[in-house]
Amino acid sequence: MAKNNQTVLALTLLITTSLIGIFAVLAWIGYSLTRSKSEGKSPGNTNLVNTTTNSSSLKQIEITTARNVDYSQLQKYLQNKHI
Repeated sequence: MAKNNQTVLALTLLITTSLIGIFAVLAWIGYSLTRSKSEGKSPGNTNLVNTTTNSSSLKQIEITTARNVDYSQLQKYLQNKHI
């Protein structure tokens, strides 16, 4: 009977440590994913649109981005639609 109790205890400990390991790996993966998403955003570049002189005219808005995306075609489209 004592051997059965030791076997049950050993299996219980093995299953428990396996589950803890699985949860730890899942937590680490979740942490890594959220960290990589937050690193993709630049906290210092929150001001992505800079107005040069007058914000009421689309011709005078300079668009700058953190990833150096060229928005000149969009800007031309918007200028032609709103004139």
